[in-house]
Amino acid sequence: MRTFTLITIVFAAGTVQAQTQPDWRPDQQPVAAPALPPPLPSTDVIRPFYAAYQAAGKPRILLFWNTTFDEATTATRETVEVTNRGGDRSPYGGYWHGGEFVHTEHTTTDQVLDSEKKPGILGAESAVELEVAFRQQLQDAGVRLMDRAASIRFTQAQKDRSGIDPKLIEADAVLGKSDLLLEVVMVFDPNAPLGAGFKVTVTDVKGGASLLTFYTPAMPMSVPPRPYYQATSTGFEQRRPQMTPSVSEVGAALARDLMQSLGPRLSAR
Repeated sequence: MRTFTLITIVFAAGTVQAQTQPDWRPDQQPVAAPALPPPLPSTDVIRPFYAAYQAAGKPRILLFWNTTFDEATTATRETVEVTNRGGDRSPYGGYWHGGEFVHTEHTTTDQVLDSEKKPGILGAESAVELEVAFRQQLQDAGVRLMDRAASIRFTQAQKDRSGIDPKLIEADAVLGKSDLLLEVVMVFDPNAPLGAGFKVTVTDVKGGASLLTFYTPAMPMSVPPRPYYQATSTGFEQRRPQMTPSVSEVGAALARDLMQSLGPRLSAR
């Protein structure tokens, strides 16, 4: 009786062990693939930045997102001509529409080109998600973040100066609505998580001094994934899971890079 019980226990243990082992298949990822580790808790940059920001008097920061405050003092204008035609082509020239001859109409308009706006590298959805995450991280740190478009419109409405060059209105908005000018411009970078890095510039509006200029791929901090072994036709080979950060994580990392670099400059400002 004792021998029979021992055999039963050994058999049961072997069964449980077999069920808990991953099913290795040639040239395939194991069934029981290791779970990806959670993001590494980032260094606390918000608390020291918040202290420096409060000590500096909570300066208003005007954000130029993927837009530069360039040296041009007048706006660039272009003339656009639009030709409207209707109906079918007539063998004698012109167009027919509903049995009647329709002449060609030309419309000419003048447009102002915003040379400061840079071409987008990301898709529309990702670009919006990135900017929202960046803004939210700064606002969570107590930053008084001013918007470029709103500041320009408010300035124009307050001064009520129709016909004035848009560049002058923009300069008035920067001088009147901000203490620091923050420019964030995307740069193509195939090694960055999103395929785009960021040039960041901070300027003291009152004195015109450049407080900060740096480049960052905005790489979120994370725990290196644990490697696993995969059975192949030539034996077991080590594999390491690929971790791709989300757009929101990159936006938050960009904001943390800014706070980490700007905090000490605010203290010395």
